[in-house]
Amino acid sequence: MPYLLLLAYMIPRTTCIVTTKLNSSSFSAFGLTGSLLYTLETSIFSLPVYWIAAGCTLALNSTVWMYGALYGICSFACLILAVFMYNHGSVTLVNFVSSTVTLIASSAFGAILLGEEITPALILRVSLMLICVLTLFLGSDRSEGAAVRKKRFNPLSILLPTIYALFGLGATFIIKYFTADAAATDTNSLFFVVNVFGAVYSIPMILISAKKDKLKAREVVGICTDKRTAYAAVNTLFGGVQAIITALLIASMEVSLYTPVVTALGFICMAIATPIVRERLDRYNIAATVIAIASLFLPMLIFG
Repeated sequence: MPYLLLLAYMIPRTTCIVTTKLNSSSFSAFGLTGSLLYTLETSIFSLPVYWIAAGCTLALNSTVWMYGALYGICSFACLILAVFMYNHGSVTLVNFVSSTVTLIASSAFGAILLGEEITPALILRVSLMLICVLTLFLGSDRSEGAAVRKKRFNPLSILLPTIYALFGLGATFIIKYFTADAAATDTNSLFFVVNVFGAVYSIPMILISAKKDKLKAREVVGICTDKRTAYAAVNTLFGGVQAIITALLIASMEVSLYTPVVTALGFICMAIATPIVRERLDRYNIAATVIAIASLFLPMLIFG
């Protein structure tokens, strides 16, 4: 495994967790319109980040635009689904379903589409991450009220997170195919195009959503001209670094291995970020973090 890249990945991932927490509370107060404005700002702020990362020279061709459009659809679909799926299921159930589908589907599709081998080490790593996700699910489940639990009986609480996970996994496969395509250029140019499409997809949705929410143009501008936009800019910068490292990881790892390893690092980063945002790590969070760490090293110790 590319250990230095994985270590480097943790720095922007942890920072993004902290800044995303700030953005979530500030933009979500304005409902779907706020979420869409955040997406538009992120797309616009990302353009100079990837342009600079590409050496101020973008290598664009029809292949890059095609992959960018497809990746943009996956990203935008995840945003829309993320807004609506929490209306039909608890946060605990949504995260449990999406994480479980991602972990299992990455191994299955990796074997089917890319011919990746499902080894005993991979099975152990995925199993440990499923236990990790289940541990957090049980911990959060105990802290939720009965009113929240009732949401689980809605079939959409299962269907929407499943579709969300598949779109997210689709974005991973798009990068994997892109890096192996002889007609492709570089991932920085790809991410630049992805954010062009992100802005294009967001603008008409913002117009529709703002009209539905009865927000005037002056109010929409007021949402953007606030310190929350500064937080969005910082989040975009570190998110750009994370995306670049992610592309390098996907190119150098099998998808079936990349998914459980990066998921484990996500749990570790969450544990690091939790006290920073002044939240408490309970015993379930700690146990899940320990299991996540074990999933990184235990398969190597057993199977070499």
